[in-house]
Amino acid sequence: MIKRLGRMVLCASAIALVAACSTEEASPVPSTPAVMFAPPSSSAPASSAPAAVRPATPFTLTFDPRAAGSSVQVTGQTDLPNGSNLYVGLARVIDDPTRAEQGPGYFTVDFTEVRTKGGKFSATVTDNRKSNARAFVDSFNAGEPSERHQTLTNMVQVVVSFTPKEGQSAHVVRAVGGAKGAGLQSSPQAEEIGGLTSNPYWTLRADRDLPLVIS
Repeated sequence: MIKRLGRMVLCASAIALVAACSTEEASPVPSTPAVMFAPPSSSAPASSAPAAVRPATPFTLTFDPRAAGSSVQVTGQTDLPNGSNLYVGLARVIDDPTRAEQGPGYFTVDFTEVRTKGGKFSATVTDNRKSNARAFVDSFNAGEPSERHQTLTNMVQVVVSFTPKEGQSAHVVRAVGGAKGAGLQSSPQAEEIGGLTSNPYWTLRADRDLPLVIS
């Protein structure tokens, strides 16, 4: 009797073990974790640079030109990022009777580049330093009837401009909305370049006219 009971216990244990094994096979442990993290979007990989941020307020660019002999001293202010590269140019105003309806012409006689520091910039440009306006006019007038002759005036125009396309550091380009300058278009000094092309971009441009003795 005792031997029979022992066999029954062993048999019952064997049956339970088989049942347990059968249960594990019917409900396998998942090969992947219960919590999954979605992979980075292919359109915005995790390693890509952050998107350009547009400014909350428009960028501005202003300056004050002062004549000093044959030169013009330019001092200005801007809220462009520190280290922004600016173009400063000086052009002699020329009267051209052949284009009176379009207004006067401008002949660039000097230009330079400066970088902003603490929201300020300064530069000096000089009449005829890089190109001679009088030589240009004399060359144009040679062989032309007098009614078509161009004339130098005692006025010059100073231009200060900023473009995200040239000479800017990566942090400056990002601050103005990328290489197309999207963050510049709300500025009072905004000027679009290439508006009729497939790749337009925005710049800043400010200009002032003032008298300057012809050298």
